[in-house]
Amino acid sequence: MVPTRRAAAGARHFAPGAVVTDDGIVIDGSSAIATWIADDVVGMGLTLDPVELTGGVVPVLVADGDGEFAGGVRGPLPVELRFTPVGGRIARLDIRPLR
Repeated sequence: MVPTRRAAAGARHFAPGAVVTDDGIVIDGSSAIATWIADDVVGMGLTLDPVELTGGVVPVLVADGDGEFAGGVRGPLPVELRFTPVGGRIARLDIRPLR
C-alpha cells in the first residue's frame, strides 16, 4: 500500500534510520516504516488502549490493541511496545504480543 498522509505523519515521529520490530518482523528505514504504518496501523484500523506505562531509558507501554488483524485474530490483543527515543524521536520500536 502507498503510504497515506496519516502514515507519513506517523512516520515523522521516527528518527532517520529507525527500526521497528513487529512480532519478529523487522521494518528498517523511513520509507519502510511509513509503508508499515499505512498497512499495519492505519490499514488495519489499529487502536491501542493503554494499560500500563513504565518510564526510563527504554519506555515500555503495555496496551490492548484492537483492529482487523491478519489471520482473523480477534482483539483486544495485549501487546508490549518498547521505545528507544533519540533526540525526541523514536529510534527503535519493538512490539510483541503478550499472549
